[in-house]
Order: sequence, then structure tokens, then C-alpha cells
Amino acid sequence: MQAPNTIAAADYSVANKPTLSGEILMYLSPDTHAEVGAFAIAAANSGTWTASSPDAAILAAAPMDLVAMVDSNSLNAGATDVVLTVVGTDADSGALTGTATIAPPGYSTMTAKVFQQGYSVDVVVSGSKKFKTVASVTVACAVDAINAKITLFALPASATYVQIGCKTDLNFTTKSQTPTSIQCGLDKTAYQKPGETEESTISCTGKLFGFSEALSRFDGVRCTALIKVKKEAKLVTDHLYFLAATLKTNARSGEGGDVATLTTEGKYEDLVIMPAP
Repeated sequence: MQAPNTIAAADYSVANKPTLSGEILMYLSPDTHAEVGAFAIAAANSGTWTASSPDAAILAAAPMDLVAMVDSNSLNAGATDVVLTVVGTDADSGALTGTATIAPPGYSTMTAKVFQQGYSVDVVVSGSKKFKTVASVTVACAVDAINAKITLFALPASATYVQIGCKTDLNFTTKSQTPTSIQCGLDKTAYQKPGETEESTISCTGKLFGFSEALSRFDGVRCTALIKVKKEAKLVTDHLYFLAATLKTNARSGEGGDVATLTTEGKYEDLVIMPAP
């Protein structure tokens, strides 16, 4: 599974505290993702599954866990959760069924079933089996979810990530559309519409340990970036995956006792936001 572990009720108070910058950790993996396909919701309990043929070969060669991501500008599910049922095969070509339930976490103070672009959940299967193929996807949802798009991804294994030590700065933009104002007469904001999606960027600065280490080794590499939010050194509340990130690294050193740093700046294709259940 790609989301953090389920948060126990006894830890809800910790999960809902503000986050310190030092509690945000960054990791990089040289492996990339596979986009399995997309499901477009057309009506209550109905929609269309479109598989991604090029990436099917990646999944067939190396079966993986799947995640389901909100791939429209937002999703308002109404009164009920959006539940996807994914049917396919496992590594041994046996039948495999998984369920992805798009719902607010139990500890969240916001209980409305409204989700931003990128909000994601695991496709949960019995045991530790992984998907080799996906044959079909169906949905259970209210009419409110019409026109939402849900994309299935396979992400790199957790063992492939390397932590970026001594991070000093981290910035990124999300994938939502930038609001656009339309003028009418003298009123410059008479109308508001979702506009273009800006270029998705991520940057991180860390201490320079050497050019054989972490940030340096990812210069120019197409990779997957992972941000973990770990509160009070014990409770992981969020995983954010930046897919198909390509990074450019720049070094900086000052005079005398100044600490040398590396800054990596890049762009990515998709942002998978996975709060702990």
C-alpha cells in the first residue's frame, strides 16, 4: 500500500496539530510510475473505463499496488463515498479484485465529501497480492460525482526511495486550474472561471554532502519524488507523490564557514496526494 498507515483514534489529536517545517521529509526514487487507465463517471453508479495500453506492459512485467487519484479539477461526491471496484489478475494470473474508497480520513475535521485534484486512495486487495492486469472498473457513487475522472496509477516500491538529508527549503505547486477573471464593463472580476493549469513545479534545497550523494545523483534524472509529513517524530499523516519529475540541480557555496547547499528545481506531471486513512 502507498498511503501511510491508518491513524488510531488515540492519535487524532496529534494528526490535527499544525505541521513544523522539520516534520516534512523528502525522498527521491529513480523508478517511475505506470498510468494504468482512467475512469470517467457518467451517471450515478455508472461510467467508462479506458485502459492505457502502453503502460499495461509495465504492469504485466512487474505487478504493482494501485492507487486511485481524482484527476478532475475537483470532486464533490455528495452524500456518499465514491467506491471503485477494480477487477484484474495477480502475479500468478489468478483473479484479483480490489476496492478504492474515496472518503475523508476518520480524523479529518472536514467531513464534507469534497476532494481536490490529486486526492488519492489505495486500491485495497486481500492479502499482499499485486495487480498484473486490470480488466474492468466499476463505480458506486451519487449523481453529484458526474463528470469526475479517476485515474489509476502504479507507483514505485517504497524500498526504492532515498531520503534527502538536512532539507532546508521545499516548495511546490499543485495541479489545480488557476482561476481566471472575466471583465464586464468596469468590473474586472464580474465572472470567475477555472483557467489554465500552470506548469507544475517542485524545488528543494539541502546541505551539500558531496556529489556522490542524494540530490546530486538525481540531476537531470526522470524520477518520482515523495514528501512525507511525520508529526512529532512518530505519526505519518500524508504521502505526496510527484510523478515523472525531472530535476535540475544547482550548487551554492559562500565564504569561510558558510554551509554549502544544493538546490534542485524541476517539473512533474501528476501529484498523488495520499492522507493516512
